[in-house]
Amino acid sequence: MKRFLKFIIGLALLPACYGYSLEFLRVISAIYKNPGTYWGMFVGGGAVYLLLHILLPKPLLLHIFGHELTHAFFAKLFGWKVKSMKATNSGGHVKLSGSNFIVTLAPYFFPLYSFIVLLIYMMTILFGYDKGFYPYFLFLTGFTISLHILMTIESLRTDQPDIKEGGLVFSAPLIYLGNILVMVLLLRLTVFKDINYYGFLKMGWLRSWEVWKALYNAGSG
Repeated sequence: MKRFLKFIIGLALLPACYGYSLEFLRVISAIYKNPGTYWGMFVGGGAVYLLLHILLPKPLLLHIFGHELTHAFFAKLFGWKVKSMKATNSGGHVKLSGSNFIVTLAPYFFPLYSFIVLLIYMMTILFGYDKGFYPYFLFLTGFTISLHILMTIESLRTDQPDIKEGGLVFSAPLIYLGNILVMVLLLRLTVFKDINYYGFLKMGWLRSWEVWKALYNAGSG
């Protein structure tokens, strides 16, 4: 029954994936029209990692360590204990006192290294060095976001117990939506501070609601 309910929820989230995709494209279009002074540093960081990803061996240990650390971080947010953690080139494991679907799927939508870079940059602001480090901060943000996206795609191409736990139909929309919501938030906090994040959330919901309503009317009519 629980598995079937997750399947239904996953299907119900598909209109939200559509609605927020449209809003995400609107945000990217607005940035393209008015990129700002250091947008090139952000894009350049992403492009550099893309080249490294293609030309060099994949940073498996870095990715797996971040993956397991993200499980642990979200578990701590929910008040659970981290009993043990292991990360090697061949795989990783974290033992927690409790878990839920957010903790299970968090590494697939939360770019931990990008938020670590953001935290470090916030510390430079406290010490008055933000202007000098801002271009490098944007480069590293683009680099780590690119790393997150490409390594997540790589990991999803393999057999993932995290995805099996909730089922593909339930997990895939949540991962997709989570990435969109987090990416726009990161853009708002870093390179494009004019983004109205609340407006993005509201318009994405309204677009999704229109699809749900149309599907309901089609089914009931």
